Amino acid sequence: MKIGIHGQPEAVELSAAFEGALALGARPIWRSASDYRQGEVEPFDAVVLSGTRGKGAAIAADYQAAGVPVIVLDYGYLR
Repeated sequence: MKIGIHGQPEAVELSAAFEGALALGARPIWRSASDYRQGEVEPFDAVVLSGTRGKGAAIAADYQAAGVPVIVLDYGYLR
């Protein structure tokens, strides 16, 4: 299974998703969310991103439209 991880390895939640995918025998591949251009859907079996701010919403929408499962990791905002 090929999984696109959209974001930076410095993001703790995305690094955990990357390591978890490896542990399950999947093939995670890092992609830069900030460099994503609308419609640049790659042949992933699933994608993971951190939040829907910035280009996250466009990434999620494009992959959902292509029928690819999208996992959004997000921290809730508290005062």
